[in-house]
Amino acid sequence: MQNRTSILTMAGVIAALAGAITIGFMAANFKGIDSTNVLGVSCLYLIVAVLFFALAGGFKENGQWNAAMMEFMCFVILAIVAFAAIVGFFPIIMTVVVVILNILVLSCVLLSLRSEDWFGA
Repeated sequence: MQNRTSILTMAGVIAALAGAITIGFMAANFKGIDSTNVLGVSCLYLIVAVLFFALAGGFKENGQWNAAMMEFMCFVILAIVAFAAIVGFFPIIMTVVVVILNILVLSCVLLSLRSEDWFGA
């Protein structure tokens, strides 16, 4: 088994924390079942949370993705959050927090590209 760098461990923790924070924002911004687009907004929150949890799973010891796929997932999350913010489904504070956490995860991926501890690199 390889020894993982602390950057990769920190990125996994940040990604899992971002998923939990996204679910917390979903619960805090729930306006009731009478809202017209409650299902669509809840699905957007859950998609972002699931992608963050999947990203966190990719940082484990025998992760399923390589570095390029991790970068792609970070950009997919950014695109979904940007779309939801532009359309008005996500509040601005939630958008800022999630984007900052996603940029932290992406920077951890980019900083660890030269590491020998990456997935078989």
